Formats: sequence, C-alpha cells, structure tokens
Amino acid sequence: SAIASYRRISDIVQLQRAIVEEYRRAFSLLRQDRHFTPDEIDHICTVYSNIIAESLKNVDDVLAVANSSTVQMNDAERLKIIDDAALRVEEHYSALRRFTRRAAGVSLERATTKRDAEKIKEMYGIQ
Repeated sequence: SAIASYRRISDIVQLQRAIVEEYRRAFSLLRQDRHFTPDEIDHICTVYSNIIAESLKNVDDVLAVANSSTVQMNDAERLKIIDDAALRVEEHYSALRRFTRRAAGVSLERATTKRDAEKIKEMYGIQ
C-alpha cells in the first residue's frame, strides 16, 4: 500500500495528462497552420503518437508494479522501477515540447510576410 500511495505515481499520471494535453494543443495548431503539407502533418502526428505510446508503456509498468502482489520484488525494487519510469515520462514530455517548438520554428521560417510571422508567433506562443 505504501507503493500505491507513492507520490511519484501521482506525478507520472499528471505528467502523462500534460503530454496528452500538449499533443491536443499542438495538433490543433498544426491543423490551422498552412505552412505544413498534409504529409508533414501526418509525420508530425506519427511522432507525437509514438511519444505518447512510449510514455503510456511507462504508466502501464508503474501501475503493474504498484498494484500487483504477484510481482516478486521488494519495495526498494518497486520504487526504483517507479522512479525510472517517472524519468522516462519526463523525457517524453520534454521531447514532445521540443518537437512542437521545432515545428513552430519551421513554420516561422516558412512565413512569407511579417504579418504571417507575427501570427505564427502568436499561435505557438513564441516571444
């Protein structure tokens, strides 16, 4: 029960939620962004989907360790698995955000007018 209430598990779930929200936000922006071809948008969505799938595997691993009494390991081993999974989910979140920033940068580079560039900056929250 101590494992199930471990704060890192809550952090992982919250970060996974943030990953999904970031994906939704970015995908919405991409659909509005005329600087990407449909093939480029498909590629970007594939990258996002892969990041989400990998981070979900970590969540599944954590839940299996936290909830399973059939897994033969001590609490220290369980905590290590949870901590390692948390680090990987944090890396996935960072990767997703970096990828979104790169896409925004590409869109900005493709802007043909100052007004277009300003609109892109506003859309993506670029300073």
